[in-house]
Amino acid sequence: MKTRRSLPPQSTTVTSIIKEKTRPTADKHPQKSSNMSTTVTDTSSQSLRKGRALLRILEHGSGPEINFAWPENHAARNNLFDIFRRCYGMHVALLGSNNLLYRLTDPAGKPWKPNMDKISGFSRIVGGKIAESEEKLIYRLKRRHSSIRGGTPVRLFPRKFDGAVLGGLSKFIGMVDAPLRSISARYKMNGSRVLMTDIRINRSPVSGVIDLGSYSSCKKFRRTA
Repeated sequence: MKTRRSLPPQSTTVTSIIKEKTRPTADKHPQKSSNMSTTVTDTSSQSLRKGRALLRILEHGSGPEINFAWPENHAARNNLFDIFRRCYGMHVALLGSNNLLYRLTDPAGKPWKPNMDKISGFSRIVGGKIAESEEKLIYRLKRRHSSIRGGTPVRLFPRKFDGAVLGGLSKFIGMVDAPLRSISARYKMNGSRVLMTDIRINRSPVSGVIDLGSYSSCKKFRRTA
């Protein structure tokens, strides 16, 4: 299933969508890992430039199929949602059939016009098992904007965060000779730091971890063993 679709050209806010959901930790038919060395990536300025370039491609409705998985564990999922909102600037909004966004803090029926120099147009459809707080937030969103038809819950992040995510992934993309068809990864918590693990390029696993801790506004991190 293709997990990203471009939106109609009249859009001035969200320009590209992927699906985020929980998925099993291990595939029933695992792929053999490549010979790539394990790398913990705290994205550099060079990879950030590559990430921003890929972000622009995705925002124009092109690029590979992308899927980012949330934790299966109930407590870990709740924790990740809380950290994303408090420390990484994540927004949850409704995307109407009119291709406009609506937040809980907006007056009923009035769309949000995000600053696209700061907010990424690369949004995530909320799917699968979600955090309790997010479920309650979405319920309140739909009640507040009940006049909006086809309201789909989406998550949006700052451009610098998505640039870091895609920049980190670009290091692994560059190691694959075949045409890029798909990218997938899994969010994982290490204390208050968000990591991306289980990275797969064209469905083949690669050895590496992306550390997004430096893009958190919460400066003190509690590491796990």
